[in-house]
Amino acid sequence: MPFKKGVSGNLNGRPKNAKGKATKNLREAVNKLIDDNWESLQSDIDRLKPSERCSFIKDMLAYTLPKLASTTIDATVEAKRKLEEMDGAQVNELIELVLEKHGKS
Repeated sequence: MPFKKGVSGNLNGRPKNAKGKATKNLREAVNKLIDDNWESLQSDIDRLKPSERCSFIKDMLAYTLPKLASTTIDATVEAKRKLEEMDGAQVNELIELVLEKHGKS
């Protein structure tokens, strides 16, 4: 071993969000399993009751979509507070800006 136990040559450590080789291999194996069995998986999903299907999809989204950080919630609360502080003219101006941006003015 080139380094003493507990000491590495990289003083900065592993980069943030870096995946280890085992994680990469496992992710690839799971993706291959899903790809190779997609038709039977889809058939199984189709046989679920609507409520079970929705629950399954919701559970699977946790593995594909990033988790919302608390800063998102903080930003929403801050935006709501600012909206509550606006007077009628400012609210109307904001509505006009939104409508212009989305081509509905």
